[in-house]
Amino acid sequence: MNIISDYTLRNKSETSFKILFFVYLMLGTCNLTYGKPIVSVVMYVTFLFGGVILLWRLLSVKRFIKSYGLIWVLLLLASYAFSTVINIRYFDKQSIVVFVLWCFYFLILFLNDPERKCETVEKELRIIFGMYLAYVTLLVIISCGMLIIGYGMSYRDPNNNNYEVVSGFFFGRLWGAFQDPNLGSVMCCISVAISGYFMWFFKKKVITGLLALDIVIMVFYIALSDSRNGMVTAGCVLGFALFFYLFRKYHDEHGKKAVFKKAVSIIAVAVVALAGAALPKVIQKGYNAFVVSQEEDRSTENPTDTKLNQYVVNRGYDIKENVSNNRFAIWETGINIALDKPLTGVSFNGLLPYAKANYPDSYMVSNGLWEFNTLDNDYLNVFVSQGLPGILIVLILAVTCVVKIFKNIWTVDKKYFPAVLVCTVTVCSLVISAIFQGTMFYQQTPNTALFWLLLGSLCLMLSADDGCKVQLKEEI
Repeated sequence: MNIISDYTLRNKSETSFKILFFVYLMLGTCNLTYGKPIVSVVMYVTFLFGGVILLWRLLSVKRFIKSYGLIWVLLLLASYAFSTVINIRYFDKQSIVVFVLWCFYFLILFLNDPERKCETVEKELRIIFGMYLAYVTLLVIISCGMLIIGYGMSYRDPNNNNYEVVSGFFFGRLWGAFQDPNLGSVMCCISVAISGYFMWFFKKKVITGLLALDIVIMVFYIALSDSRNGMVTAGCVLGFALFFYLFRKYHDEHGKKAVFKKAVSIIAVAVVALAGAALPKVIQKGYNAFVVSQEEDRSTENPTDTKLNQYVVNRGYDIKENVSNNRFAIWETGINIALDKPLTGVSFNGLLPYAKANYPDSYMVSNGLWEFNTLDNDYLNVFVSQGLPGILIVLILAVTCVVKIFKNIWTVDKKYFPAVLVCTVTVCSLVISAIFQGTMFYQQTPNTALFWLLLGSLCLMLSADDGCKVQLKEEI
């Protein structure tokens, strides 16, 4: 048997790597395991396994020549390497780590063997979806437990440039067991979409009830995290889901009646998206009112109690009437740096050192809270780090993927449509989320891996000829 060409062995090995990779990223973004030896052990095993998979793919490179998006991800890797070499003074081990991660994201998660079948892809997605949902659910439950017992703390990690690790309820927000409340809230939004998929898949009352409860606690966490990005992403998830469902349903209809249905659908999508974004804020206000009333009753009974409003959601470090929470100030510095180095960028590791040297008075350097090594905007991160070549490659890849999605999603077989819908909703929502947070490129998070895995799976399923696509009208 030729192990290189054996289809079954290859698929099982690659799926196993993806599971291990997600485990590593999950451990690294959980405050309960952050900095623990287990993370390093899993990292070394993951990187070794990933290296084997990459070598495997290299030895069978002819199989992947026709893989969708190959040329663009190779160019993106070349752009990263070029900006790193040009800005060699900023080079450190993190530059290597990010490059290796990019190889995993682009060459393993995103690129698919053209021979893979839709059924195989969906089975793999179910495994990853289940892992992701279980992980987020566990961390949300732990986070709620931290809130109930009044747990909140922070410390500086001397081994990671004094990175501040926060857990529980702190700074007027529920961080919980997540490394970052913005990351946690976006993960909750994605989990809502995944829960909807499993409701469709299992179709059992008990499981549906548990998943519905899961959605409730996810929304509760989004509200108490006070993440604006999370609220926007929640609206995107619901809006995109309804949009693609309704417009697929009415895609083949024509005439005045069809125009009316599509017009009503657009209004419904807008209403649902706005409601989804507003719901966490409504829950937050209700929670705050409850906490205040309870604390006022307690202070009446015990006037010396100093814990009044201790657990009210209210970010004390926010600047009032600053809608962007100073993101605009950070972006301004990023744009200035991009204009300084438009062709080469400064490399991702060079962002903060360059800002310190050339823009020492900027908000991202001298804000009195912490130094920013990211611009909280993934597109600007790429532009600043890799210059015009990098951002142009990203835009071309994005346009080609969007065209493929909007050209083919309407004719997906109803058997595969729920999986395709979740992939599409998640990818589109993370694309929007990336405007306000690092999501898709330089981060070591489950969301980054999930984005590239789902985008690659989506492109393959929308190109497959094994029954994934049909040309018939169908009711979903």
